[in-house]
Amino acid sequence: MDAGLFFALALNKKTSFPFVILALAAFAAHNHHKEDKMKLTQSLPLLALLALTAKADDFARLDEALPLAAEAYAIAPVFDFDGDGCLPSAGISRSGQQNGGLNPTGGLTSGCRAGNFLDLSNTLHRYACVTSGNDRYCGHFYALYFLKDQVLSGIKSGHRHDWEHVAIWTKNGQVTHGSYSAHGSLNTKAASELDSEGGHIKLVYHKDGLLTHAMRFSKINELAENPYGRFVTPAITSWFTLRGDGLDNAAMGQRLNSYDYGSATIPMKDSNFVSNLNNGKPADYPEFTQQSADQSQ
Repeated sequence: MDAGLFFALALNKKTSFPFVILALAAFAAHNHHKEDKMKLTQSLPLLALLALTAKADDFARLDEALPLAAEAYAIAPVFDFDGDGCLPSAGISRSGQQNGGLNPTGGLTSGCRAGNFLDLSNTLHRYACVTSGNDRYCGHFYALYFLKDQVLSGIKSGHRHDWEHVAIWTKNGQVTHGSYSAHGSLNTKAASELDSEGGHIKLVYHKDGLLTHAMRFSKINELAENPYGRFVTPAITSWFTLRGDGLDNAAMGQRLNSYDYGSATIPMKDSNFVSNLNNGKPADYPEFTQQSADQSQ
């Protein structure tokens, strides 16, 4: 392979990482002596392994963007992530690019557990409020993205991409309930029954037995397993205030509404947010409407 051609391919963002690895091996072998070719040939299995376990897109996180008319941070959940699953990543880049995710192969955490994940992830937020009688009821969704959701280590299983979310429910500004997503449904409990830290309900992303990964409420005084050693909330980016580099809120929202994450779904898209709110809300909360979602910015 000509050197100029190789480097042109390596610098092309559309060239896959596995191709670059193998092309590099071929280029080096072509330009070394016979004994070096033999060494490189012996190294090809390792290079192939590196290609298969390559990281997906480690996007820098979006800037924090809180809603204009609600307090999203003071009531936000705090998260930990068990050691048998991925750490969160950014589902969308600062330039509006969709994260490519990871094939669910190799180890359960192969390529998806960066120690500095708070620099590489966001908490996507959206809320809606309705008034009933003299009371104001609100539902806040907080969603995290993960590169893959793998079932069995060493075997291709599960799916590329995972979105999981938590709901925090308030009445007149006070947190009354918390919910977590697991396998397509929300599980809701009264806040008084849940472990919390400084007023923040504590959640854990974990491997749910023989199933895929899901959220769960933390156990009382459960210790964090993530690299920071504490429960954390990746930078919050709210639906009507988030922005990219040179992309306004409308442009970013259009992308999030249209991107296809396969088996995983953003739970607060325009097409599903209200129905997801009403499917998970506490029994004594009134119905949320599309108008309430559109006006809650």
